[in-house]
Amino acid sequence: MASLGCNESIKLDINLIGIEITELNRHRFIVSEIGAEAEYSLDQVTWQPLALPGTRLGFHLFEDTSQVWIRSSFVPNANVMLGKDCKFTDKDFFWISNLQKLAETHDFTIGNRPANLAFLNSNVPEKLGDFQQALLFHFTANQLYLARDFKKATVYFKAAMSAWMALQVDEYYISALVGYIGLIQELGETLLNRELELYSSLRKSKTTSSRYFHNRLHSIECQRIFSSGKIIASRKCFSEVLEVYIALNEFGDALNSVTSMLYAMEISSQLSLLNSGELFDFLSRIPDLKSLNISKGRFFLKVYDTYRRSGYFGEALKFLERAREAFSESTEESANWLVHIELNASEIQSSFGLEEQAMAAIVAATKHIDRHSPPTRVASVYFRLADNLERMGRSEEAIEWFLKSSAIYSSSERLLDSQLAQLSSLESQTDVSKFDFDRFPNSEDIFESRLSLLRARSFAQTGQHADAIKWAEQARLTAQSPTQRINSIAFLTRQLGNNKLLEDFSKQLSMQADQSPTAALAYLTLRSGEKVRRAWIDSLIASTEPAAVFKTALLATPARFMTSVVSPQKQVEIVAKQAAGEQGFLAQLTGPQAKPPERFKAARVPTLAQFQAGLPEGAQALLLLPGDKQSAALWLSREGSKLVILPARASILAASLRLNQALASPQSAPKAAEAAAAGLSGLLFAGAPGGAPKQLWILADELSAAIPFSALPWPGSSVPLVQSTDISLMTGVRVDPASQAPQAVLGKPTFFAPAYTAAGADALQSLEFAGLERARIERESAKIWGALTGANATRAAFQDLIQTPGAWLHVAAHGKADPGVLGNAGLWLANSSGPDADFLSWLELGNIRNQAELMVLNACQSATGAQPSRQANVSFALAMSTSGANHVVAALWPVSDVASGTWIPAFYRQLGQGGHAEQSASAVRQAQLSLYHSPHYRHPFYWASLVHFRKVVF
Repeated sequence: MASLGCNESIKLDINLIGIEITELNRHRFIVSEIGAEAEYSLDQVTWQPLALPGTRLGFHLFEDTSQVWIRSSFVPNANVMLGKDCKFTDKDFFWISNLQKLAETHDFTIGNRPANLAFLNSNVPEKLGDFQQALLFHFTANQLYLARDFKKATVYFKAAMSAWMALQVDEYYISALVGYIGLIQELGETLLNRELELYSSLRKSKTTSSRYFHNRLHSIECQRIFSSGKIIASRKCFSEVLEVYIALNEFGDALNSVTSMLYAMEISSQLSLLNSGELFDFLSRIPDLKSLNISKGRFFLKVYDTYRRSGYFGEALKFLERAREAFSESTEESANWLVHIELNASEIQSSFGLEEQAMAAIVAATKHIDRHSPPTRVASVYFRLADNLERMGRSEEAIEWFLKSSAIYSSSERLLDSQLAQLSSLESQTDVSKFDFDRFPNSEDIFESRLSLLRARSFAQTGQHADAIKWAEQARLTAQSPTQRINSIAFLTRQLGNNKLLEDFSKQLSMQADQSPTAALAYLTLRSGEKVRRAWIDSLIASTEPAAVFKTALLATPARFMTSVVSPQKQVEIVAKQAAGEQGFLAQLTGPQAKPPERFKAARVPTLAQFQAGLPEGAQALLLLPGDKQSAALWLSREGSKLVILPARASILAASLRLNQALASPQSAPKAAEAAAAGLSGLLFAGAPGGAPKQLWILADELSAAIPFSALPWPGSSVPLVQSTDISLMTGVRVDPASQAPQAVLGKPTFFAPAYTAAGADALQSLEFAGLERARIERESAKIWGALTGANATRAAFQDLIQTPGAWLHVAAHGKADPGVLGNAGLWLANSSGPDADFLSWLELGNIRNQAELMVLNACQSATGAQPSRQANVSFALAMSTSGANHVVAALWPVSDVASGTWIPAFYRQLGQGGHAEQSASAVRQAQLSLYHSPHYRHPFYWASLVHFRKVVF
């Protein structure tokens, strides 16, 4: 390399392989970027980006090294600038090196927060050179942009423009101009004449580097055109931008520009552009897309974010996986991005109450961090771990990890993140009465709601009730996230002890659920208010008005009936067109209401009097309401109502788990099962009015739907309810005058039994008794059953069947349920495209209008999933009932095929006497009794598993 004099610089051509720059140990050299993104390495193994994050302004200072390797990130030919500045003092070098280090460790993709600008102000040399001053302006502008302080950012970008112009560094000047113009348009302001002249002059420029920056300006212009509603013109403009990028071989920049454009748009505009297919057409035109794995991964992450915020969780998860694949195939920085993927997944899962599933993602993230990982990324993992532990109720562990996260953030000069972690650790403490609020004297607005709620807790613990309510209300009004809002409403609900807050909040959630593009999101939307619901239950007293409790309980239950109201034929068309008007789920929790799409409609809750009048003679209904400090049972009959206060949810959960363990095997001691059943009965049925009813209807939720109620004795009795009571789990309690009357007579029932043909240790075994099962059903029901069996029993066939009005469907298949993973509950069906079995999850059926009258799911674990735990999983059977089926019969745990030969004939024998699906609850009990009275199957393992779900419509 030719020697350089002081303050001289030269351009160097680089390529994908890289070039070596030697003899750098005598002076301090500056290597900076021009045009295409570049990377540097001192060992040809560890490559680092040359540019500062988020800008095309990049530089590095080198000393005490003999060689540096520079290479282009994406394109075959690019340039960097190599210069020598003999004026740098040691203090200058220290400051610029630390500035660069700050840029490298700054991880806004995880923390979504800017680097600490106080660091810059406290470490600035006494007298900055012109280059350092321009650099400081530019970097500060970029950080303010990331902080979304656009007005201040424009000031610093303008200062950077002037500084670079004075230094005649054209590329950096244009880079600052790009940032400035973009923010001016973001703020809705107009460019001044001088700025318009500069912009116009750039359009006439012919050099390659100017074409590149001009194209960035052109991209901003496309965004402005798009935002003005000129869709056709914007797409033409957008195509021109991409053509220039492609002509310049700037494929990475083209893809990054597309991603940035999506970030700049409103969520509805993002969806519109994605649904047009134009962006994906562009991807197909990029040669050697594998070399752009990082940019491709970023793009897929943005697509994932757009679909997630709009409620399309199926599409969102698909693109999250595509992002995971892209980053996994990258040779550099893949571990850091994979951490980002896992943390994204965990944050969404924990926000919906899927703490165990989120924990699995966090554990996966920890496998991608080591001693070489950026400290701030490690801190991000620790913070997510702590946050999830807190949601799981493991506060002491959470405090430990919050503090570890805070210490790392502090050492990395991320003081705002450090304060946030400290604040989170304080929120996890039980006693906050002595909390020193002066510890956060200059806290930003993001802390306001949380600090207000801490003040409320402090006043409540010192007995100052009025002040506690005042500060909690302030926390609610200043909440900047759904979690903050829910926490403040839960606190107010517990302090005020009435139904009003939960009722109003539940109505809002119900409206938002009715707007959800999928039934799964509708369910999760309702479940997001679980913390408020439990706070309300904790505040109930025995004298609370039953009518108010009834109404609020139905509005707030996550298993509230939600179903599509459109014809199956139009469902696909609606899903394709639904994008434009949707709001994101998080925005829905705090933002204005949008017009509901015509897929779901609000279910009007019946009054207590309507419900009581609709109960059969001699029947009782139980609304079991589990809370953190206490639970409640609302008992209803035609004659009256009674509210009973019960022990806390944890006690009921522990008793439920003891019973499940006692029933886990037919070899377990029957006396142990009887004792566990009596213990759970003593908790749930304490204060129950009268003797055992003829029928018992129980509101289904994640706890009650997993309890084998037929095995419990009624108070004062030693025999299980199976001997006296038909039991149904209610999944839909609503008023719908237009609802069809139940099918009176068995129509054309269908026997559905897939075959499994794949070989190997993990292959599913064929159901050898399926043919015999069908023959028994036909004999007992005295009807000829249609059949879809073997390779014909596919997901498409299943979907067609459940959309048939009044259909009766008997399924003999393998089932699956994993209570720790949302949606991992369903059936294994025949695969029309290969030998392996096809898993059909309830999540995939949420938008289908289920019109079946009766579904009998003789599949192992078809009712499992809503196990007594903290999980939000819904069993396949419960999902089929909530999606519209009038009656569903399933098993809580696997029962042997041999035992099925006893209970299935008994079920259809009882059902066949009248041919009415309304008799299915009674038929289930008769099926259980056939096992109970058998010398081979008397153990409750065999009969207590069977459950009946019913929809209740007035």
